Amino acid sequence: MTFCVLFIILGVTLAKLKVQSPIKMEDFPDIVYAEYSVANFGHIPYGKRMAGQLFAPPVDPEKDKTLKLCEQAPYNMNLQFYSPASEKWLIVRRGDCPFTRKAINAQNMKAKLLIIVDNRDEKVESIMMADDGNGYQIDIPSILISKIDGEKLLQFLEKSTSRYLIGTIEFKLSQTSNKTNVLFGLNIENKDTFKLINEFRPMYLELQEHINFQIFYEVLRCLSCEANNWKTENQDCLGGGRYCQFDPNGIAFGTGSDVLREQLRQSCIWQYNTERWWSYMNYFTKKCTKANEYDQCFTYFATPEEKAAIEKCIQDSYLNQLEPEKGENTILEQYFKLRYQSGIIFYPGVSINSLAYRGNIEAEEIKEAICASFIEMPDACAEKLVIYEPNSEIENSYFWLIVVVITISVLFILFIVFIYRRQMNQSMQKNIREQVSQQVNNYVRFYESRSEK
Repeated sequence: MTFCVLFIILGVTLAKLKVQSPIKMEDFPDIVYAEYSVANFGHIPYGKRMAGQLFAPPVDPEKDKTLKLCEQAPYNMNLQFYSPASEKWLIVRRGDCPFTRKAINAQNMKAKLLIIVDNRDEKVESIMMADDGNGYQIDIPSILISKIDGEKLLQFLEKSTSRYLIGTIEFKLSQTSNKTNVLFGLNIENKDTFKLINEFRPMYLELQEHINFQIFYEVLRCLSCEANNWKTENQDCLGGGRYCQFDPNGIAFGTGSDVLREQLRQSCIWQYNTERWWSYMNYFTKKCTKANEYDQCFTYFATPEEKAAIEKCIQDSYLNQLEPEKGENTILEQYFKLRYQSGIIFYPGVSINSLAYRGNIEAEEIKEAICASFIEMPDACAEKLVIYEPNSEIENSYFWLIVVVITISVLFILFIVFIYRRQMNQSMQKNIREQVSQQVNNYVRFYESRSEK
């Protein structure tokens, strides 16, 4: 059975990339303003402005004529790109390898931003640069720009490795003077969902007075079931195929419908008592590992009063009370619509003020993005706002390594000078003693020769 996955990509940024030449040149006279799409990996410095020198990758033309950076370029200290003057950005072409590999190579070359040029004529704002599983290695932001804009930049930069442009970019979010709307899209079959919930809970407690925080769960739909008037029976669906989920690791451990029932239960716990929902999610990730044991797991957790309230919530969500699981469900229907209205494509995912968050799904970075959405920043943001310094620990380690190397070099030079001076003193003293001894011997011989006469 084929499930329907519908979505609309809503861009996370409200600004444009600005690129210009450091000096006026005939072959690059204009400022380029480029629309872009943000990658779903890396640390995106929301609310901050970045500036840097933009270079084509300093690669061997024989090995990478198309400038796609699928292999890391060798270090060459004589190239302008490796000068320590300012932050460096790289611009490369799309294709031949995943987005993440290009970003990892750019990061290893100490670039602070990667710009990827599309290889097709299309609207880049609708293109998703997805994480293929290697995004956890990436700290720098990456963006995709159109083929027209990108080729204009590359044609100028390809003429010489010493050429560069000046780029500025600001990762803006829709700001509000009221409460920020934060929406988490969850999938209980993904362990990252529980990692995010566990790490974000203390930040939620800090920000809860300043945000409208809501959750929803991923719900799919059977493509062919509507033609059958929603009367198709399938173990991975409810409502005759209206609401579906993937089979969790085979029928022996439960079905997709078991996952849907549990997501519906968790939704009712959220509506009943949000604090109990946080506690239940912590309990669930430790104790409830198989879909066919979800009912029993909830029974152990909840009080009789909570069980009755949650069961009523679930029952009331079905429009067909006679055959509830064969008809429409108001909660699951709302979640299916949010599946594409929110712009969240991969789960867990986040939407802030109706714009899909892009970047690493890490609690600290999500908090930073939320804080960037406030016109007047609350104290919880001011105290712990993360300052954007890509690979700051690595850069600090290099700094102290240089300090240690310089210190050792100075001490070594002082030691050599000390040894040299000591050797010189010993040599001078030896020469003086030899000269004195020779003079004494000459005097003695002279004296003896006079005595003989």
